[in-house]
Formats: sequence, C-alpha cells, structure tokens
Amino acid sequence: MISKKIEMNSQTFFPMHFPGENMNERSIRGGYHVLFEKIVVKGLWCISLAIIILLAASCSSVESDWEEACKKNTVEAYEHFLDSHPKAPKLIIKKAYERIAWAETKQIDTPGEYLMFNNDYPESEFRDECMERLNWASARKKNTIRAYEKFISDNPMSKYTSRAKELLKEVSGKMETDWQEAVKSNSYDVYASFIRKYISEHRVFEAHNRLMLIAEKKWRTLLKKLRNINQTGKPALSSVPTDFHLVLVPRLKRLLFIQEYIRPGSLSESSQKPNLYIIYNYDRGINLGSRSSYSTTATYLRTQELWVFAKLIFSQGDTIEVIGKFTGHGGLGSRTFEDIVKNTFKKFKKLGLPKNIQGYLESIIGYSTGLYRYPGFQTRIQAYIAAYILKKAPYWSDKWEAKLLLTQIKDPDAVEPLIALLNDKEANVTARGIAAHSLANIEDNRVVEPLIAALKDKQSGVRQSAAQSLRIVKAPRAVEPLIAALKDKDSGVRMSAASSLGFIKDPQAVEPLIAALKDKQSKVRRLAAFSLGEIQDPSAVKPLIAALKDEDEKVRRSAAISLGKIRDSHAVESLIRALKDRSKIVRQAAAESMGEIKNPLAIEPLVAALKDNSSDVRKSAAEALEKLGWDSKNVNKRVILLIHKRNWDECIKIGEPAVKPLIATLKDKDRKVRRGVAYALGEIKDPRAVEPLIMALKDKDFGVRSEAAISLGQIKDPRAIEPLIAALKETKYLHEAVLSLKEITGKDFDSYPQWYNWWKKRQKQDNQ
Repeated sequence: MISKKIEMNSQTFFPMHFPGENMNERSIRGGYHVLFEKIVVKGLWCISLAIIILLAASCSSVESDWEEACKKNTVEAYEHFLDSHPKAPKLIIKKAYERIAWAETKQIDTPGEYLMFNNDYPESEFRDECMERLNWASARKKNTIRAYEKFISDNPMSKYTSRAKELLKEVSGKMETDWQEAVKSNSYDVYASFIRKYISEHRVFEAHNRLMLIAEKKWRTLLKKLRNINQTGKPALSSVPTDFHLVLVPRLKRLLFIQEYIRPGSLSESSQKPNLYIIYNYDRGINLGSRSSYSTTATYLRTQELWVFAKLIFSQGDTIEVIGKFTGHGGLGSRTFEDIVKNTFKKFKKLGLPKNIQGYLESIIGYSTGLYRYPGFQTRIQAYIAAYILKKAPYWSDKWEAKLLLTQIKDPDAVEPLIALLNDKEANVTARGIAAHSLANIEDNRVVEPLIAALKDKQSGVRQSAAQSLRIVKAPRAVEPLIAALKDKDSGVRMSAASSLGFIKDPQAVEPLIAALKDKQSKVRRLAAFSLGEIQDPSAVKPLIAALKDEDEKVRRSAAISLGKIRDSHAVESLIRALKDRSKIVRQAAAESMGEIKNPLAIEPLVAALKDNSSDVRKSAAEALEKLGWDSKNVNKRVILLIHKRNWDECIKIGEPAVKPLIATLKDKDRKVRRGVAYALGEIKDPRAVEPLIMALKDKDFGVRSEAAISLGQIKDPRAIEPLIAALKETKYLHEAVLSLKEITGKDFDSYPQWYNWWKKRQKQDNQ
C-alpha cells in the first residue's frame, strides 16, 4: 500500500513522458525517478523503526529503572523513579509509595508509626515484618520484665528474640539490685520509688506490704487532722486543715464523698500532707476536687493507693452531717469490699435518707477500694467495682464504662465476682447478661457450670445471654442443656441455643436441630439450618433440601449454604432448582454451594446463571464454574468468568481478547461493575473502547463517569476531546476530565471556557 502511494506521488513529480523528449533524456529522468522512490521508502521504514525502538526503550527504561530502584531500596531511589516516570503503571507507582512509607516507618521505629503503616497498607508485602517490628517496638517502649517475656513467648523465632533475652536479663538484674537496696534502706520513699518503677513486676507486692507497715504511722497522724469534721454547719468547714487543699461545695440535699488517697511516695519523712484529696458530688458523680471533672467511673482511677480513709457527708444548706466512714487497705485488708458497702449503709439507713440516694452512693463507694496494678489483685478488684457500678449506678455513662471494663477482662481472677453478678437476682437483666458474656471470654473451667445453670433462670434475657456465651466456651457438657433450651418458650433463647450448638459441633445435636427446622419462628429455623451445616452430618441433607422450600428467604438461603458445606451430591438437583428462586440471596447461595459440591451436572445451570439479573448471582456462578474447571483454557469463556467475578486485573492481563466482552458489560445494571469495566478498558488502551467510553461519560453514576474520563485520557484518542470538554460542565469530576484532556492534547488549561475557546479555534483552523 505504501509503495503504491509512493509510486503515484513520484509520478506526479516525475511523469513518465514529456512532449519532445528523446530516449536518452527519458532514461536519465527515469533513473532519478527510481532513486527518489528508494529514498522515500527507506526513509519511511526508518521512521517507523525509530518509533518502535523509542516505544520499546521507554518500556525498557521503566522496567530497568524500577529494578534499579528496588535494588537500591532507599527512599531517594524510589522518589527519583517517581519523578522520572510519573506515568508508569499504577501498580508500580503504588508499590513505590508503599516502599517509601515502609522505609520512613522503619526509620522512625515507634509502635505508633507501625500501627499507622498497618492501617494505611493492610495488604502490604511487609505486613508480617511490620507486626513483628510493632511487637518489638512496644516491648522496648515498656522496657519491663513482663513485656520482654511476652515478646519472647509470642515471637520465639523472631530476629529480635536474642536481643529481647539480653534486655530481659538486664532489666531483671537491675530490679534485683534495686530490691536489695530497698530492703537494705527499709524506708518509705525507697519502697515507693521501687513500686513506681516496677509497678507490673512480681516484687512489687512484697514492696507494698513492707511499705504498709511504714505508712500506717503516717496515716494515723493524718486521721487526727480530720476529727473535728464531725461538727455540723460552717464550723465543720473551718475545722478542715488548710493544708488539705479541700474544696467543699454545700448543695441542697446532696451527698458528698470525701476520699483521701495516700500514694507511694506522696508522703516524705519531713512532711505529712496528703497528696490528693477528692470530693464527689453524689448527684452526678462529678468530681469537685483536683482530678478531672469526668472521673466518674472506676476505669479512670488508676492510682496505686496504699490506704484509704473516707467519710460520707450529707449537706443541706449550711448543715453538714457525717453519714459514715471507713478505712482499709484499698479493699485488700481485713475488710472486704462487700463489708465496706454493707457497714456504710447500716449508718446510711439510720439517717432515714431517701432510698434513691443509695444508688448515687454505691457506685462511688466502689472507688474507695482503689485499682491496684499489683499482680493477682488488679483484675479481681476491677471486676468487683465494675459489677457494682453496673448493678447500681443510676447513670448510663457509668454503666457503659463498667461494661467496657468487664468485657475486656480475660483474667481468671475475675471469675468469682462475675459469677456473683450473674447469680445476683437483684441485678438487672443487662448487668447479668454482661456478666455471662464476660465469663465466656475467660478460659477457666469454673465458668461453664454457672452458665449452664443460667439457662434455667427466670429472666429470659439471662437465659439468652447464657446460651450465647456457651457458644464461645464450646464445652461438650453444655450440649444437652442447650438441646433442652431449643424448647424454651422464648424464641430468643431458642435462637441462641440453635446457634451455639452449631459452634460446638456435637453430632448428638443433629436430630434436635432437624426438629427445630419446623419451629414457628423463622429466625430459629434459619439458625438451625446454619448449625446443621456446621456439624456436616449427612443425615441432615434431606431436611435441608425440604427447607429450600421454606416461606422465609433467609431460611432458604441458610439451607442452601449448609448443603454446600455438607457436600452431598444428592442436593445438586434441588440446588439447581434453587437457582431460579425468586430471591437473589437464595440464588447466590445455591450457586456458591454447587461450587463446593463440584458435581458436573451443575455446569449447564451455572452457565445459564451467568445471565442472571443480579451481579452478585453472576459473580457466585462464575466462581463456582471456575471451581468446576469449566473451559479454563478457552480465552473467551475465561474472560466471561473474570468479568462476572469482577477480577479486572486479570482481564487487563488478557488484553485485546477481553475488550469486546468488556464493552458489552459496560451497560450492566450494577454501577460497581460498570466502574470496573471502565477502569479495565482504560488500562488495556484499545481504540475500540473509545466510543463506548464516550457514551459512559453520560452514565447516571458519578463513579462510572469519572472512570470513563480517566480511561479516555489513558487511550489518548482525539475523538474524546470534544466529549471531555463537554464533560467539564459537570464540576463533580472536572479534575479527571482536565487531566485526560491534558494527556490527549498536551495543552495545559484548567477551566471549561479555556478549553472551549481553544477547541473552537482549532476547528476553524482545520476547516480553513
């Protein structure tokens, strides 16, 4: 074709014959003609070859520069690559930014930075190393014996384990040295300093006991300063020593709680002033003293109190009366927490104050026990405090904090107070339910029997919580009580029992669960079907096939999923019929299950399901066909499967053969599918996609329009210029359209009027 055009053009310049021309002249001119033709042909071929070489060099340059950057593996190398190749493939650019972030994270080397990287790049190639470094950085930051022991236990094969062992030995040795010095000095300040420094280590409890003996003398001196507070009226205020930093605000009919904390190290040998004095307004639990005004729950009081002295004061105008007082080793002395509350309320009741005030008092009294961080005590005390707050506190904010505290406790020391709360008939259903769930989170054999017993509680909410909790415990001896609970009069209890039996997976539950498929409540039937799938007993196949005709779509869906888990070929025909169910969630579940069973009879119905109205059904059908090995070597059929699976990256790898089916899918009803198709067509860069993508600029979905604009810029076809300029009127994706226009034209305008005027001028020039 090219040679013919050249011949025609050469004859235009050199005609074969001029009038009056002799043969010699004609032959000379013919030689020029041939020479010109050869020069032009060679020139065109050289230009074409140069273009091909430049394109290949460009691709080769990107790959070689990327390999070089990876080899150097530095922030500077990756940044240089990004500056040199701003239009490199998206995947490479993404990796470059990720590696820059990883290098900077390692350089900073703090737990916070590793957490931030993990959140920003959850699928990163460096995820495992990031988690290892996070654990190591956390251990180094704490720099305690327990922190290093935990790291060594959790990461025995880590490259940091040997260093952790060295630091563990170093910290342990330092602690023993400090302990010997503390014992030798036997002074309040040295023991207090040791406790603050090694608050989570095993020696601290012994230091606490030694410190208590020394602190008792100081404590008794403090008590003398408050004896006169038993007076009433204004003299009571004036009798408070000035060095107590006490702020007492009398309110009409309000209970105030005065609590003194004696911390380790707060009292020096020369001074006997208390470090902290707190007053609570019982009406709202608001702190009127020196701590934060929102310290209303036990979770906020994280001091290491050694001894507590407290008085409960009732104020009415200028009248102040002492309701009661109590002392103790933060609840760890001879008087237990329950004793403190009980004895205080004996005095409280004698005053004849309204009963509703008791609710205000009890949650605050819990704080007097302190929150010891000493091994073996912290968890139990926290559980007791949170349980009392949950049971008695009048405000939901208090209860919410207590609930959070209880659900986070996983220490066996909390079992006893949680069982007490679960069995407390006076507590509300919510509190007892939280106790049940909290017990389930603790790995201790003592939790099973109380939860089983709670299945017979009078309150249905407690029975339901117990049944749910046994799902987590998974104790075999809970199976029979849960089977009995399948006949409970409350549907919520039956639901929870059915679900828990599925998690325990005991075969003796199969027959009772089959019977539960006929329960009058659809939610019970649904969970019974689910649990039968978890147990995977073949005897459940026929009942589950029957459940495919249930009136509730969620029951039918659950039955279809369970049949797939059991993987019995007898269910295939029923699942094929379920592919035509009126509910798309049932059709989707049927397709997924046939992929699990892998029976060849399902291929034809699944192929038909690729035309389903629901993109979710089509996706599940495609995934099932892939598992069945449906013509995986046939490119056209593979493309169809990939499109329905929404695997756009694989479609892009296939390239040109994927273009036609992708264009056909650009009219899919699902906007997410249309977005993915528009993206894939832009990456493939086939000119056939230009017109369909121009039409997609008018799609009703913003995301589709945006992807179409970006893809047109990647293809760089001049046909897209005018449609993209028109698209600038819609400011929602002005940025994408402008970028694409710059890619196609090489012009650098930012607004619609600029592009519009430029385009009009160009059209006039073309017409001239």
